[in-house]
Amino acid sequence: MNFSKIETLDQLEQFTKNKKLFDKNIILNFETIDDQRNVYYAKLINENKNACGCETGTAFMIISILITFFLIISNYQVFKTHYFLNVVYGFILVFVFSMLGKLIGLGVAKYRLKKALKEIKNIVQNDSVYYQTG
Repeated sequence: MNFSKIETLDQLEQFTKNKKLFDKNIILNFETIDDQRNVYYAKLINENKNACGCETGTAFMIISILITFFLIISNYQVFKTHYFLNVVYGFILVFVFSMLGKLIGLGVAKYRLKKALKEIKNIVQNDSVYYQTG
């Protein structure tokens, strides 16, 4: 199969320390967590583990293209002799915004992944304590 199964806190810690060992999609199978939560968190981990920042990069690129287009038309007076230079500045603006969006997207994905892993760890620890004492 194309999945790596995580069933214990030790395996979760191993994943947290070295995600590259888990190049496949993750399946969570914690006994103390119900199946719905296991599936939800596995989906969240897989989405954020493999994120590349493309969605926010695309959004920032589209916004920067629109900004550049409106700046060239309104402020930069298209029919002036410096039109070519303005287009070059526009391309630079689009590139910078795209990279900024991509970096923000990667940062958000990394934050979501850390948050999801922390939530899983807390849930498993609390539920295992409950099952041991209950």
